Amino acid sequence: MRRLTHQFVANTTKPGRYFDAGSNLHLLVRSGPVGPNKYWIYRYTLERKRQERSLGVFPNVSLSEARKLAIDRNAKINNGVNFADISQNLVYVNQLFKDYSLAWIEINKGLWSNTKHYRQWISTLESYVYPRIGNKTLGDIGTDDVISILKPNWSTKTESASRIRERVERILSAAIAKGCREGPNSANWNRHLEFLLPSPSYRPNHEYLSTSGAISFSVSLGASLKSGKRLSESALKSLAPAKNAFM
Repeated sequence: MRRLTHQFVANTTKPGRYFDAGSNLHLLVRSGPVGPNKYWIYRYTLERKRQERSLGVFPNVSLSEARKLAIDRNAKINNGVNFADISQNLVYVNQLFKDYSLAWIEINKGLWSNTKHYRQWISTLESYVYPRIGNKTLGDIGTDDVISILKPNWSTKTESASRIRERVERILSAAIAKGCREGPNSANWNRHLEFLLPSPSYRPNHEYLSTSGAISFSVSLGASLKSGKRLSESALKSLAPAKNAFM
């Protein structure tokens, strides 16, 4: 086993695991929708069980930084440091949302039944989330940031926007649980965004008459009832909702 070099890490595109000799660190390369994604993975043994933790995403975390983190963890484990204290710091507190989310998705890849769902998660984040908060640190993401992601599609593609919100919420919840940011979760719906956005279950399925249309309908209906006659087909057509109906 050889030590990794910066040139190799920067240039390699072939999916696989590339180990760095003597550090318990390896580079995990996965194919992504817009090119390879590269993750730093720290592998260790705890109570005779092999464990893995993310140390960030290349190039935001360089080879030398990831190696230093891995060697530091090795020393602490060998010296009997409480592992709970170590695991809380395996990911930078000031890590960017994009880096953290990609690493979280990779580690939790087994949650999805097939690779299609895995690709959908990454594609959704790259299309709608990263352009707005991808380069923000976890602790700096607030309610306004989440709303800026959702609002453009909330009224026209509510189901898709709701799915995006749930994914952001899940990632931020994981970051809070890991101590990488403080609560509350800016993407929570209950008792938070529900007061700022229309309910995703609301679906207007009818049009409203214009003011003149409503008056015309009332007059025609009254006349029809008084005379005992049914409204003619042409009269009904004339009561169709105006293009610029009001709500």
